[in-house]
Amino acid sequence: MTQLSAHFTQADFERDATLPAECVEPYRRLAEDILEPVFAIRPVTVTSGYRPPEANAAAHGVPHSQHIATANWCAADIHPADGNVAGPTVTALYDAIRASNIPFDRCGLEWNRDETRYIIHLSWSRTPPRGTCFRGPEGGPYVEVPRDDGD
Repeated sequence: MTQLSAHFTQADFERDATLPAECVEPYRRLAEDILEPVFAIRPVTVTSGYRPPEANAAAHGVPHSQHIATANWCAADIHPADGNVAGPTVTALYDAIRASNIPFDRCGLEWNRDETRYIIHLSWSRTPPRGTCFRGPEGGPYVEVPRDDGD
């Protein structure tokens, strides 16, 4: 098992498929630079990382999803490690991430259609991070929201 950071292994990001070799370093950066600071706010578990295009489509991912990782970007979905995926709990963590200086590229709050399971999407990019935020049901439509207003 390859350790990418203090709390995350390569296997955490391989639920759908093995990471291509060129994606290991981007996922290490995501783990170290983004997920470790989130973990300091509240311990989290990765629910989805790398996805080949067919797995991304099955997960209702958009065709240009950063889950279809390359050497230049990658993404992961997380929720609190205690398994609490209720809206208020995950939304509070999402708001804390948005208000932080964590260098994410994109941060999103997503929920299933009956609003019983919420996750947070976080991505890393080799280019300077955009720091953009969004929210919406799985598969969209998504609404862009300000990074730091706590809505």
